[in-house]
Amino acid sequence: MFEKYKKNILIVIGLSVVFYAILLLYNDFDIILNSPKIFTASTLMMVLLLVIISLILKFLRWHKYLSYLSIRINLGDSILIFCAGLTMSISPGKVGELIKAFLIRKKYNIPISKISAIVFAERLLEFVSLVIIFAVGILFYYQQIIHILLIVLLMLIIMSAIVKSNNFRLNVKKILEKFSITKGLVDDVAEFNRYFAELVRPRIFIIALALSLLAWIFEILSFGSLIFALDSEISYLFSIFSYSAAMVTGAVSMIPGGLLGAELSLIYLLEDIGVSNENSIFITLVIRFATLWFSVLIGIISYLLFVKKTKYNKDVL
Repeated sequence: MFEKYKKNILIVIGLSVVFYAILLLYNDFDIILNSPKIFTASTLMMVLLLVIISLILKFLRWHKYLSYLSIRINLGDSILIFCAGLTMSISPGKVGELIKAFLIRKKYNIPISKISAIVFAERLLEFVSLVIIFAVGILFYYQQIIHILLIVLLMLIIMSAIVKSNNFRLNVKKILEKFSITKGLVDDVAEFNRYFAELVRPRIFIIALALSLLAWIFEILSFGSLIFALDSEISYLFSIFSYSAAMVTGAVSMIPGGLLGAELSLIYLLEDIGVSNENSIFITLVIRFATLWFSVLIGIISYLLFVKKTKYNKDVL
């Protein structure tokens, strides 16, 4: 499966390199290269540590979802499969993380519909928790309570419509058919719908949402660490607002990895509060490497380790 989509992954990586190169060349390249002098090695290590904690929280959510659906797999395999899904962080809406369903089916013969339900629940929670944090950022940074009330109300309406809609399984089918990476992956949509409904039950949903919110908070703190190292007078509330706003922009764009939208939003918001163009670009590149490309690298390594461990080279690669 990885071989089938390796070309697309390489294309996305190639386009990303081109975009970052243009970003650097269009601005003062030498000044940007001097930006790292502002940030100590301990700051950059702290950024990676906070990102790793965020990933651990997401793994805990994944593993709890497996237990909720009575899926029993080896803990080591669970870690590798979860991390392998990070490879597809650069797919539109991260729907490529459905690779986890393929890997589990290959080794444990568990229906794809079960794991697909988990992946979609994860994606839904990621977006809901991000919008909640974005709304909180608006409330405290701009002190516009009407905005947060409207956003929360909108999210509740969307959640209710998704969970209760009789046509939900058909809509999922249509969504999956639009992407070559997921086309035909969920054939038994009725089973998928049943598993998904189980995962959005109030008790399960609240626990998973709490883990999702914590994961986003640690990721935002990694961004805030860079901001604080640059200027200790910049509020962490700005970090909450700006980072969540940029991630929402990247998510709704449906561009692989949120590229362009997330980067340009962060640069604009940083410059808007007086951060120099060069430092804005450097901070953006560092945080995107730590939160996106670091995850992709972990994913590729984990995928190859899982393939080697399970000896599926001919079938998977």
